[in-house]
Amino acid sequence: METLKYKGQEVEFGDKKYVMPDLPYVAYEEFDAFEKIAKTVMSVAEMESAPFLKPLKKEVFANIRELLYLAIRRNYPELTEEEFKDQINPGNGLAAFKKLVDREIEIQGIIKQVTEKNEETQTEQADKKKNQTIQK
Repeated sequence: METLKYKGQEVEFGDKKYVMPDLPYVAYEEFDAFEKIAKTVMSVAEMESAPFLKPLKKEVFANIRELLYLAIRRNYPELTEEEFKDQINPGNGLAAFKKLVDREIEIQGIIKQVTEKNEETQTEQADKKKNQTIQK
């Protein structure tokens, strides 16, 4: 059994199964992952409401492939982009992208909780300082 560097979700491309971890930080910094995810989700939603009237554009497929490859490559650094292009198709690409988006939503929820907790802590600290100043 293969030892993987990162935990993730199982996805299948062609006849190969992979464990797809979360996107690396560099995907957001250098590849605009968050913007690409948001635009792709909107395009997919439009396409699902009218498949033949609003088909997905080639840029959407390119973004899906790029994001999936960035995630999968974390556990499979030997996987070349050419090999990946040969394995991916619209069906398995969209299925894997949905898993990536579901995880992204989960991560954004975690970030929100941490941010809210930090804001509460900062407010509590500011209130303590204010009360200490008033007591002096």
